[in-house]
Amino acid sequence: METADIVLVATSGDGILNGRLSWGEISPEEDPVFVTVEFGGSRYEAVAETYFEALVSVRRDLEALGFYPKCNGALLNVYPSGMCLSMGEGRKAYRLTRGKHALMKDLVDIFGEPEGEDFELVTVEEQKRFFDEWIDSPKR
Repeated sequence: METADIVLVATSGDGILNGRLSWGEISPEEDPVFVTVEFGGSRYEAVAETYFEALVSVRRDLEALGFYPKCNGALLNVYPSGMCLSMGEGRKAYRLTRGKHALMKDLVDIFGEPEGEDFELVTVEEQKRFFDEWIDSPKR
């Protein structure tokens, strides 16, 4: 199991909470993995086949409370490829740019904190919509 501090940002943009993020394998013999976010005495956990899927499930719970986790996996333009999901259990994803192909240098850890100031935390649906638009867009 791995753990990290995480900031939860209010979807309204006017507040933050500090929490703890944990993730790991259920057991070495089984495929499922888990993601847990704890803050203020509450715990939200999901088990799934990949880390990205488990994070999406926890994000939905947090969205219902009015929060985004401040991590790469919650950014508008971060999404895993099929290979990321099957080979790395969804721990890595691409930081996508409209009109460009995703490259190895674009891979980020979904649990990592976004770098710089140029990032946008979004809902699960907004992230999926961006990915679908990126897939359908011409690339150079």
